[in-house]
Amino acid sequence: MSISITIPDELALLLGKVYKIEAECERMIEWKMYTTFPEKLRDIVFQLAHDSEQHKQEVIKMYEKFLNIDITKYINKDDDILLNISSLTQDEIVQKILYFDTLALDIYTKLNNYTSESLLDKVFVFGTKEEYFKTMS
Repeated sequence: MSISITIPDELALLLGKVYKIEAECERMIEWKMYTTFPEKLRDIVFQLAHDSEQHKQEVIKMYEKFLNIDITKYINKDDDILLNISSLTQDEIVQKILYFDTLALDIYTKLNNYTSESLLDKVFVFGTKEEYFKTMS
């Protein structure tokens, strides 16, 4: 199977989805909840929250390097993935966060593997292809 991301809106939409996944991970790690976690889980949760924020900022930087792409069109779509975590145990919450983290990694990998270089030549005008692929790997 040969897949190639060649349409600007598809690339922007996928970046928007990964942004939302990162934001959802952060939402699940709200400070109030964090303070109730046992110490053994706090380090893991803190690291995941930190990583999600950094990844979210990287996605924003990617959008800023695209020509004529409005980031708000893609990250504010009404396809939220919000989960109700109020009934979950702390271990279940951590498992959900790890699941979303794995899902985001999968999308980054696919963006790295399948984004057409010719597409980047057209839309990634404020950065280099090498920079894009380094960020997505």
